[in-house]
Amino acid sequence: MPRKRSRLFIIMEILEALNDAPMTPTRLATVVNLPYDRMRRIIKDLEERGLIERLRRENSPSVTYLAITDRGVKLLRELRKLKKLLNDFDLDII
Repeated sequence: MPRKRSRLFIIMEILEALNDAPMTPTRLATVVNLPYDRMRRIIKDLEERGLIERLRRENSPSVTYLAITDRGVKLLRELRKLKKLLNDFDLDII
């Protein structure tokens, strides 16, 4: 039986996905394989912490994209280091 992903692991996946490119919340939910309602709560928390932000298209203001902030990039960098350290000791952040 597959193990349940931890909140930290999901946050890292979200930041990794947004580090590649901004995307709509629906697309992000698909990329990180998370039900939209659950992801919406995590996204709200990440926005409040200044790790991601919402962007609107000039030519289509109803379309919202999520993007990683500089603060989010710094956190992602540190999470990658933590993941590597844990992997070096045969541990995981799941």
